[in-house]
Amino acid sequence: MMKKEYRESISELVFDEDRDLFPDEYTNLREKQKDGYFNANFFRNTVFNPTSRGKKEKYITPKIIWENANKTISISHNLHQKHADILSILFADNLGVSKPKKDGSFYIYTSLYYIAKKMGYANPSSSANKVKNFLDDMRHTDFIIREGEEVIKDTILGRSHYHEGRETFMIKVMGDSAKILAHSTGIRIDKVLNEKIIHIPDKQAKIKAIIRYMLSHKCSKNGFTLEFFFNKFSIGQIGKKASKQQAKSKLKKMLKDNEKTLNEFNISYCPEQEKLFYQEKLESISFKLPMNTQKIAERILKSEKKENSFYEKYIGKKFKFNHVWYEVISFSNINTENNTADIELLNTSIGRVGTAKGSSLDNLRGYINGV
Repeated sequence: MMKKEYRESISELVFDEDRDLFPDEYTNLREKQKDGYFNANFFRNTVFNPTSRGKKEKYITPKIIWENANKTISISHNLHQKHADILSILFADNLGVSKPKKDGSFYIYTSLYYIAKKMGYANPSSSANKVKNFLDDMRHTDFIIREGEEVIKDTILGRSHYHEGRETFMIKVMGDSAKILAHSTGIRIDKVLNEKIIHIPDKQAKIKAIIRYMLSHKCSKNGFTLEFFFNKFSIGQIGKKASKQQAKSKLKKMLKDNEKTLNEFNISYCPEQEKLFYQEKLESISFKLPMNTQKIAERILKSEKKENSFYEKYIGKKFKFNHVWYEVISFSNINTENNTADIELLNTSIGRVGTAKGSSLDNLRGYINGV
């Protein structure tokens, strides 16, 4: 693990792309990615708008999808339910995943034809390019985590590898994104249920968004008010009073006309109370708990402190090399895997300080101890 002196925020510390996972973090991630879990916050935090059409456009100001007193998470571009369909297929219904590396990064294997077929396109072959464009939209959309003065940018999807001849498609989930998955509540939606959600018609995109939101939460006897969803999905929030009311009335009618669809997902609509209820969890949905980010941050700091204190005893020590005496000033970029570091040294003969990059710490110990 490489030491980074500039890090301050918990997010910067824990979601460092190059950091090796702790064993329990690795287990949590492996179980999630192997069993088709993805980050429940994708559906809880309105990453995807309740529409099914529209070009990807950059927000003038990144759209805040979650915030508390210390942290905000925002998104750079507008995405909709078609993007959500593809994301759910990638994680819940792919053609396989690779075993995560030490930093958590892994590959998702699929094909554009397979995704297009799952999405219900009449001609999957001719729709492959459309799917690729949706994937590219997500690869070029930033998640922006702001914690105090620290800002971290991450993408929803990492690098892609496409083979035109075989029509195979691989997405690399980078180390930082993999760590976010380990530290988020994971949701697993059965393949059959996921297809049922995907095949909700485009004209009912608002219902699809509401269903995804409710299924990504635990059941509740209290239900959700329509006013909550009006605010959550910005329905009837802009324009003149008449147009606002019209947008809200349109959703009410859509919900009433599609009660049968809602019931298929154990969701009921009560027009009198203007509420939606999800009282009994579907057996084909399961959740996996997140890692405790605060505790992992403490473990990282503890291990780095232990790592640093181990080498502090060598600071100020002198050794002779090629007839020249050197004094150890400091260590940086300590790599415990290769047992190397950048060592700042003072040439005592001429009083000049230099850095021996990637030097062997075993050799240093030998020089100091006269071995």
